[in-house]
Amino acid sequence: MKLGKGLRGAAAMVLSAATLLALGVTGVGSANAADHDQTIGANDGQITITGGKGHTFEVSRLATYTNVAADGDTATSNITGIAVTTDNATRVVQAVTYANGGVPTDAAWDSANPMNWVAQNWLGYTGTDSTSSSDTANLGDPDNTTAKKPYSGKLRNFVTDLTTAATTITYASATQSDSAAPATDRIITGLTEGIYVVKDTTATGNRAIPMLVGTTAGSNQLTNSSTKTNMVGKIELKQKDVTVSKAVTKLNTNPSDPGTATISSPTEAQWKSAPLNSMFGFRITAKVPMTTGFKNGYTFKVKDTPTAGFTLQDSPAPFAAPVVKIDNNGTVSTLTAGTDYTYTAPSGSDLSFTYDFSNSVLKWSYDSTITIDYTMKLSATGDQSNKATVIHSVDPSNPSTTTETTPNVDPTDPTHNSEIVLSTYTINLTNVLKGTSTGLPGAQFTVKNGSADLKFTQDGSTYTYDPSGTVTSVTTGADGKLVVAGLSQGTFTFTQTTVGTHNPSISEAVKPTFKIEIAPGTTSGTTPGTKFTLTQDVWHLTTVTDGTGSPTPSTTVKDSTDKNVAIQVLSVTSLASLPLTGGAGIILLVALVVLCAAIVVVTSVARRRNMASARK
Repeated sequence: MKLGKGLRGAAAMVLSAATLLALGVTGVGSANAADHDQTIGANDGQITITGGKGHTFEVSRLATYTNVAADGDTATSNITGIAVTTDNATRVVQAVTYANGGVPTDAAWDSANPMNWVAQNWLGYTGTDSTSSSDTANLGDPDNTTAKKPYSGKLRNFVTDLTTAATTITYASATQSDSAAPATDRIITGLTEGIYVVKDTTATGNRAIPMLVGTTAGSNQLTNSSTKTNMVGKIELKQKDVTVSKAVTKLNTNPSDPGTATISSPTEAQWKSAPLNSMFGFRITAKVPMTTGFKNGYTFKVKDTPTAGFTLQDSPAPFAAPVVKIDNNGTVSTLTAGTDYTYTAPSGSDLSFTYDFSNSVLKWSYDSTITIDYTMKLSATGDQSNKATVIHSVDPSNPSTTTETTPNVDPTDPTHNSEIVLSTYTINLTNVLKGTSTGLPGAQFTVKNGSADLKFTQDGSTYTYDPSGTVTSVTTGADGKLVVAGLSQGTFTFTQTTVGTHNPSISEAVKPTFKIEIAPGTTSGTTPGTKFTLTQDVWHLTTVTDGTGSPTPSTTVKDSTDKNVAIQVLSVTSLASLPLTGGAGIILLVALVVLCAAIVVVTSVARRRNMASARK
């Protein structure tokens, strides 16, 4: 059964619609001849609460059962009608007047027994017409003026007023459930049979909305459990967390070309491999929570907290200023700052920015979708992230009491997580003379990612990837070292173009080309990390080192916090210094064969000349 279009969802938990709308209360004269009157006991009533572990509750009786009719006399008999009398008629009349917008004027209204009228009009029934609960055409229609009024949005306001107005109801002696998250359903026993308001009194965390429920009926404690129809005595709390998610909707790895270079709906692999200075179009999606019970306001703020390496952008197109929208029951509207929400920009050391929807959220339907689109530039190396959080009310009786949460719609889906983390990686390269620890200054390398030469900005011997940069090669400093920073995951090809300076001179014939692949990996088989894989040059002059110059295997995996790899490149003064392995060994072998062939040729020529001289 559908709760109305005006119903908003829960701060933490949602009442089962069937339980709320199908409490089988009818007029006194509604039972038929086949019905069996049940024995009403003083303390036979029970309320069973399922779901939502770790909450405590108090109950307050609004009406007492005076007659219960069923189609039999066993524990599985079905209830056919319940008659009630109101316990606190004055207070109930106040709540009805608030919810109804005035005292009801129809003939069935009885100010001495207002709960009977509430049960007939707002709990899904109209007197003896028990079939009206299935008339879904009018459900949730706040403007419903037909005779059938099965929940017109007024029951919500009725219960809200009972629990939040200045003259609230008095609760029974604190009948509570176990706050230690019991493994089984909570059963509140020993109640006078009737209709109760259940109030969540959990000390911390999200509280459930106030709920209306009838106890079991008669000494057989009937619940209609065999048919699940007109259920009484049971209420279900369904977890309904406040949700917020974030996704990358646009990506541009070359901000100098904001139009044609922009990728819409990039894949996870694409945005995770985006390099420094890339532009990211982010979308925060938040759902309007249940504000039922929050008569005096509801705090609802969406906050994004980036690290210093992310900077907000508002130009050029398509990197426009943030756009905020609401999809309220299928009607999409663009929201206006200062009218629909309040925006708080980053300030000083506080890099977060906040959208405050508190003044509007009560006007929107439960589960409506709020979207915030904005652009950021990845402007610094290392791990950078931006995390969405929601600041929201948790206590219907005190809406200023809030909590800040970072819920994920699906934690297993990194494209729709409340936090997006991006990393850049660094390659530390050292060029030394083979057989020594002498660093070679002035050695130059080009760096490619795929077929494209990378461009950099330079700070000494540190080169940071920048698609708008002007430096097209990297050069070792006086110590023979250089740093290439701001790299994404991917495969990078280093080609030496100029040898370093040394006396004797470095061989110009030996300028290696090698590759480094940066990819996700795991340490100890389970811990996320980064895998750096070296593809050797033909001379076998390149190795991965541990930072001290000691060689390690060509593949090394660092933990999640280590985004650096050290590479050592050897240089030689002559071919004779090359190792006799791999490609170098083959080249030396070929050189020896050529040399031997040359010696044979020279020897043969000399012999011929000697023979010719002898003939003369």
